Amino acid sequence: MSDYNVIAGLKIKYLSADPSNPEDGQVWYNSSASKLRVEGVLGTGAWSAGGVANTAVYELAGAGTQTAALKMGGSPNGSSSTNATEEYNGSSWTSVNGMPGSLSYTQGCGTQTAGLIAGGAAIPSYASTTTFEYDGTNWASSGALATPTGSCGQLAGIQTASLIAGGDQVPGPRQISTVAEYNGSTWTNVTSLPAARRNQGVAGTQTAGLFAGGQPNTNTTVEYDGTNWTSGGSLPANRRGMGGAGTSSLAIGFGGNPGSSPGQLAITLDYNGTSWSEGATMGTAIQLMGYSSSSPSTSTIKFGGASPITTATEEYTVPSGTSNITSS
Repeated sequence: MSDYNVIAGLKIKYLSADPSNPEDGQVWYNSSASKLRVEGVLGTGAWSAGGVANTAVYELAGAGTQTAALKMGGSPNGSSSTNATEEYNGSSWTSVNGMPGSLSYTQGCGTQTAGLIAGGAAIPSYASTTTFEYDGTNWASSGALATPTGSCGQLAGIQTASLIAGGDQVPGPRQISTVAEYNGSTWTNVTSLPAARRNQGVAGTQTAGLFAGGQPNTNTTVEYDGTNWTSGGSLPANRRGMGGAGTSSLAIGFGGNPGSSPGQLAITLDYNGTSWSEGATMGTAIQLMGYSSSSPSTSTIKFGGASPITTATEEYTVPSGTSNITSS
C-alpha cells in the first residue's frame, strides 16, 4: 500500500519498501527505513574494455545499446569495403547475415533487431542513395536517399523515424548541408543545416537531434527540433570523426580528431543541453568508430575505428542506483 505526503511543498510517494524498478530521478519516502530516497547517478562515468569484434574496420555504422549492439559495414584497410554484420550481447560479438552490398563511409541507427544504415558506398566510391534495413535476422533494401550521401557519422533516431544531416558527395562537394527525414520507407529532404559539414558526432532523435563538430574543422554544435536548426554550446576545441550518445539535452561525445596533431583523441565530452565539459578518458584514443547515437549517455558503446584499424570495443557506464537524500 502506498500514499502520498507533502514534503517541502512537493508531493512525495510514501512507501513501506523501495520500488522494484525505480526510474531515474524518481523520489520516494521509505517509511520502514524512515528515509527520503532518490534514484539516479551515483558517480562519474568510466570506460572499460568490452568483447573483441571479429572484423577490424573503420568508417563503419552502428546501432543498438551497450548490451545489444549492431556493427555494420566499414572498411578494413581504406581501399575496400565490407558487408559484414555483427551482433553484440554485452560480452561477445557474433557474425550474422551480411548486408546486401558492401558499404563504408556510412551511417546507422536503430536497434539490434531493427537497424538502419544509409548512404556511403563501396570504395572507391564514397556516396550513394543506398538504404538497408535489418530485422534481427535478414537485410532488405528500402527507400533511396533523395541526395547521394557519404560520411563517417551517424543517423539520429530509429529505423522508422530517423534523421540524416550533412555528409559528402565525393566526387563532388566534400561537405553538404542536405538534411533528410526517414519514415520507415521514404526519405524526405527538410530544412538544411546552417552550414555544410561531415564527420560530426551525433546524438538524439528525429525531432530532437544533436550534431557536433565535424569538417571543415569546427567546434560548433547545432540542434534540430523537427523543423528548425539552432546553435548549441560550442565544443572546447575543434573535433571531427567523434562518437556520440544520449539526447539533445544530455549527451556525450567521445574520440575523434582535432584536425591537426596529435591525431586521435581519448577525452569524453559531457553536454548538459547548454555547454560541453571534459569528462572520462577512453582506454585508447580513437576516431571514425562505430557507435550508437540513440543509446543513453550513461550507458553506451564504441567499436572498431582507427588508427590503427581495430577490433576493440569499449563500454561507457555512469553508475546509478538508489541513495538517501539528506539535508545539512
